[in-house]
Amino acid sequence: MSGVAHPSDSVVDMDDCAVCPPPPPGCMLVHTVDFFRSFVTDPFTFGKIAAVHALSDCHAMGAVPQTALALAVAPFAANEDITEDTLVDMLCGASDKLTEDGCGLVGGHTCEGRELSLGFAVNGYLPKDMKPITKKGGEPGDVILITKRIGTGALFASEMRGKCQGGHRATALESMCLSNGSAGRLIANSEFNVKAATDVTGFGLMGHLAEMLGGGVGAKIDIRKVPIFEGALEAARQGVYSSLQESNESARRVVANHGSTAKVLPLHSKLLYDPQTSGGLIIVVAEEDEGKILVELKKFYPDACAIGKIVEEEEIGGIGAEEVEGTCTVKKLVKLEF
Repeated sequence: MSGVAHPSDSVVDMDDCAVCPPPPPGCMLVHTVDFFRSFVTDPFTFGKIAAVHALSDCHAMGAVPQTALALAVAPFAANEDITEDTLVDMLCGASDKLTEDGCGLVGGHTCEGRELSLGFAVNGYLPKDMKPITKKGGEPGDVILITKRIGTGALFASEMRGKCQGGHRATALESMCLSNGSAGRLIANSEFNVKAATDVTGFGLMGHLAEMLGGGVGAKIDIRKVPIFEGALEAARQGVYSSLQESNESARRVVANHGSTAKVLPLHSKLLYDPQTSGGLIIVVAEEDEGKILVELKKFYPDACAIGKIVEEEEIGGIGAEEVEGTCTVKKLVKLEF
């Protein structure tokens, strides 16, 4: 299913392919794709979360999302009406969030499968004469910001076991349905000297932060300033984590003082590696612009805050005796403070 889109209209008529207007002259195209299975029972809510998650790669680059194609999987059902209702609810939720960010749902493909799943191929563009905001680019002295709390992986692992409080679940869902579009528009604003950005998703905060470092720079993170869902901390107290937690913790090898922080703040330390769905953005901004951009970010993201700084790699220190056993020797990039 696809549609024909015109510059002044939304999608009209169904056709074999989506026919869309090109981006404005002088703009570069951006393309991204995402897909995952549902972890909530409500298809409408899942549709919202899946759309926000898929759009975040565009927002992290400061790009404007333009169109999206969906790949939707509805669980097998005895009645076709049930399948159709599930798909309609899921795509209506997704369309709400896509439209909110000015992105048209112009078609896609649907099928039946074992689990409710949804993904999007998103096309967008960078505003004229704007360079993409990439993961790397931070310089010593720059400030590291985060826009949303972390901990959705552990929180929903707890929810699947019937151990998560309803209020904690509702708080997390509200955050996951909150688009990163406002943050994307702010980092694309030349008023702020944004050096780098990325979204926090499956590799967790520390995994994605590690992708932003290297080339002579590292980071110092104040572990107590990292905003964490209370429901995630409660899950960690019970020893409940996402199935991806163990593999994500391989990123410990880039943390110079993992051993000491794990002893002092064991729950916070582990949740730095918690995989996120529809997480926030990590934004690296020049120190002189920290206050200005945070004022604007907090209008949309109440948990937005500074969590650390970019530093010279030499400030991190050498490889000590407290490193993770069984991992290869690598250059250390991150030091945690508390």
